[in-house]
Amino acid sequence: MKLKRLRVCEEADLRLRILKARTGLTPNLLCRLGFCLSLNNPTPPDPALYPEDGPREISL
Repeated sequence: MKLKRLRVCEEADLRLRILKARTGLTPNLLCRLGFCLSLNNPTPPDPALYPEDGPREISL
């Protein structure tokens, strides 16, 4: 499976805006960093825990 786009929920979008204000990094870069860090987790994520109804879409 090839991942091209990632949709984030409203809560994640709010957190991305806060992190952007604090760090100056773009939400796209923050999501890419978070995605790379999550690859270190030994178990695969449960898609049911991550709603995809948010306004922001990130290109990977």
